[in-house]
Amino acid sequence: VGLCVAPACGGGGGDGGVDTFQLVNVRWGTLVDGLYGSAYSDGVAFAISSVLVGDLADHTDMRGIYTFLLPTLPEGAEVVRADLATRVGGGGGGGNPFDDLGPMRVAHVEVGDELDGADYAGGTLAADLGIILVDYTDPGTLDVTAGVVSDYRVGAPHSSYRMSFPRGPDDGEQDRISLVANPEGTGLPTLRIEYGFP
Repeated sequence: VGLCVAPACGGGGGDGGVDTFQLVNVRWGTLVDGLYGSAYSDGVAFAISSVLVGDLADHTDMRGIYTFLLPTLPEGAEVVRADLATRVGGGGGGGNPFDDLGPMRVAHVEVGDELDGADYAGGTLAADLGIILVDYTDPGTLDVTAGVVSDYRVGAPHSSYRMSFPRGPDDGEQDRISLVANPEGTGLPTLRIEYGFP
């Protein structure tokens, strides 16, 4: 499996060394059972389909984790782009995390054989890939190409992402949302991987 990202592979192209991909194809990552859920700042974690992100009334912070099985790519293929997409499944607690805490950001992480409390802050490979959600209503998409390429490079079977809000003041409200997590592979979240052949 090729591991460079067009057009940064260098060489090959006729115009200024930029590679031209003859055909771009798409494969999808699938959620790994037991490796998506929430990790809490008090050291507990839950591998459940209700992926909670935000904080509780007692100021316990929650971060959501998605782990996708990486599809096998054909020999000679190179990753062109990878996008993580998700949306809010529901809210609760009286507070609005987008107003009170800010936009939801994503980190590229490594998780073990099961979710545990260490996944709240540990295993960080890239601390801030960017913003994926800014409100309740619209699905969000984030370019995670660098994370997917690095996971393929080291032969990792999975690619994992941790969603979080900045920690806010202890206002006595639950500022939390739940992210969708459909293990059947239909709907969101998705990890869309484009690949091609130079």
